[in-house]
Amino acid sequence: MIRIAALIAVAFALQDKSYEFDKGTVWTYDYATAFGNGKAQDTRIRTMTVSDVTGGKMTIDIEDRDPKTKKVTASSQQLLWQDDGYLLLADVVKDKPTSGMRLLKIGAKKGESWGAWGDKDVLTMTHEGTKSLKVLGKDVNCLKIVRTDKTDTIVKSRDIFYVAPGYGLVQIDCEEAGVTSLLVTPLKLTAFKKP
Repeated sequence: MIRIAALIAVAFALQDKSYEFDKGTVWTYDYATAFGNGKAQDTRIRTMTVSDVTGGKMTIDIEDRDPKTKKVTASSQQLLWQDDGYLLLADVVKDKPTSGMRLLKIGAKKGESWGAWGDKDVLTMTHEGTKSLKVLGKDVNCLKIVRTDKTDTIVKSRDIFYVAPGYGLVQIDCEEAGVTSLLVTPLKLTAFKKP
């Protein structure tokens, strides 16, 4: 979930020049892989690097490190491109991309929704307007995109992605409302470097 979500920021690169990122751009995040009682229990440092930009497609290298040992605990690669009015994201497996998830409907307005994998998909993405967040010490107006699971009838979870012009993805919140409401922040931008 977080691995796919982390690239929504880069998805905006093909829609608006304020989200274009060159080869060598690096994002660093505090990243939590597990939760309990609304708190992170397994944290990592996630680094995302644009390793190639060719023919409108951006290749992103992702690396997770243990914050204490600095050892790599996971790595992957994803590809991002635009097609048929959507920005698509795919894992790269054995140097070939898998089918693309629809991260963003180009030109979507507040309140609009679309299926992540198609029109009748169980995962729905919705543009929910903007919200001001503190980003690397500055107040920044961020776009709010929410992903919900239509099959989730008990927990009612939502993943909330905050994306800012010039920065890309700055934060992800996960909200679960069942017996008690719970909001956790599993991914938060801690550093951003352009080449």
